[in-house]
Amino acid sequence: MNRCMIVLLAVFIQPVGLLAQNAPFILKSKSVTAELSKQGKITGMTFNKSGMHKAVVAFTAIQSFTSTKDIAIPSRDKKTIRFEHHLYSDSSKQACTLVETFSITTNSIRWEMEIIGGGSSWSAPIKTVVQYPAGKECRFWTSWGEPQFDSAHCDPNLLASLTPYKNYRNGKGWMDPLVPLPFSSRSLVLRSATI
Repeated sequence: MNRCMIVLLAVFIQPVGLLAQNAPFILKSKSVTAELSKQGKITGMTFNKSGMHKAVVAFTAIQSFTSTKDIAIPSRDKKTIRFEHHLYSDSSKQACTLVETFSITTNSIRWEMEIIGGGSSWSAPIKTVVQYPAGKECRFWTSWGEPQFDSAHCDPNLLASLTPYKNYRNGKGWMDPLVPLPFSSRSLVLRSATI
C-alpha cells in the first residue's frame, strides 16, 4: 500500500454575508465556520467575529481520476468529519482512496489529505482548488518559498517590502516569504510525489 499525506490549514480572511442554511455539514471553531457538501467540498466560510460569509469553494482532485463513491464519516463529538473518496482513472487503470479530514482547532479548521493507493507505483498531479471571491483588500499567503506577485497589483509600500534582502554570505537575494500579497493568477507546484 502506498501513501501520500498533505496537510493544509484552511484560514481565509476578510469575509461578507450570512451562513448558508442548507449545508449538510458544518464545522465551527472560535474564529471560523466551514460549510461542507456531502461530497466533502468546502462550500462556504463564515468569520465568526464579524458574522460575515464568503461563498468559498475548495476541494482536492487527482488529475484524470473520478469518484466512484464518496463516504462522509462524522465523529461522535462533531469536531471532525472524514470523507473517503474512492477514485478511479480510466486512462491509467489505477484506483486509490483520497481521505480528507476536517477538524476543529481553537481558531481554524484543519484540512488534511491522505491518498492511499494499491498495486504498482504510479503518479498523477494532485490539485487543491480554492475559489475565493477576492476583492482589492484581500491578501494571500502560502509557504511556497519566496512570494510570487504581479507588481501591477501592488502598491508602492508593498513593493518596497518585497525588495530582496541581501544575504552577504552567498551573494544571493532573499525575499521574506511571510508577506501577504494581493490575489493574482498563479500555479503553485509541489514537486512530484509518487503514490
